[in-house]
Amino acid sequence: NEYKSYLSFKNIYSTKMAATEEDTELRDLVTQALENNGLLGKVQAQLRAGVFLALEDHDKKNRKTHHNKRLQSFMATKEGQTAIGLFHEFLEFFQLDYTTAVFEPESGTGGKYEGRINLENRLKMKGSEDQPLIATLLKQV
Repeated sequence: NEYKSYLSFKNIYSTKMAATEEDTELRDLVTQALENNGLLGKVQAQLRAGVFLALEDHDKKNRKTHHNKRLQSFMATKEGQTAIGLFHEFLEFFQLDYTTAVFEPESGTGGKYEGRINLENRLKMKGSEDQPLIATLLKQV
């Protein structure tokens, strides 16, 4: 009777191990497919942005603010505003929406981005349609 119980346990254990190996293999295949088509990175970025924004919302409700005095001082200058604008334009150009969703509240720039055309006017330049403005600036250096 103990031997039958042992065989039954061994059979169940072997079946579970095979299922676990199949699950692991399936998980790895799905992960690889999602990485190959770029979806996994996008979902991970969306999740990180969602977590950050939830924490930010929680802090606002509890009236906690995060002040980066160094960044605020830099953004108070004309060069700082231009640099932040160039960075924002870079994110917008490459449609890094989740990164932008984190960047704006963390930097305190939410809703203050002036747009590519205004940046071009401020810098007295015309950027190329196929690259962000910072790339155009770097070509001039």
